[in-house]
Amino acid sequence: MVSCAESLGVPRGSRMFRHAVSAVAYLSEEKIAAKVGYLKKTFRWSDAEVSIAVSKHPILLTRSKDFLRSRSEFLISEVELEPAYIAHRPVLLSYRLEGRLRPRTML
Repeated sequence: MVSCAESLGVPRGSRMFRHAVSAVAYLSEEKIAAKVGYLKKTFRWSDAEVSIAVSKHPILLTRSKDFLRSRSEFLISEVELEPAYIAHRPVLLSYRLEGRLRPRTML
């Protein structure tokens, strides 16, 4: 689990390392690879951008495909944010659409 978390780009000394370990604890390597591939496809991220996003917010690996797809459609298509901007601020993906994101874009 520890080596898997490190291979995702989360340094051992970072504060997010324990979150990364808990995120990959119950996932097989195949599922992690599939989730990374889905993040790359859905958000149009490069390998480096996926690594940045996961190192800053490792819980992304535990989110469902529907959850990630809805955030992607909203942030990229409706709000027109650049994929790189989202990769550097992955906490945006954890906010509720109806409770936090949509009301703030309607202003």
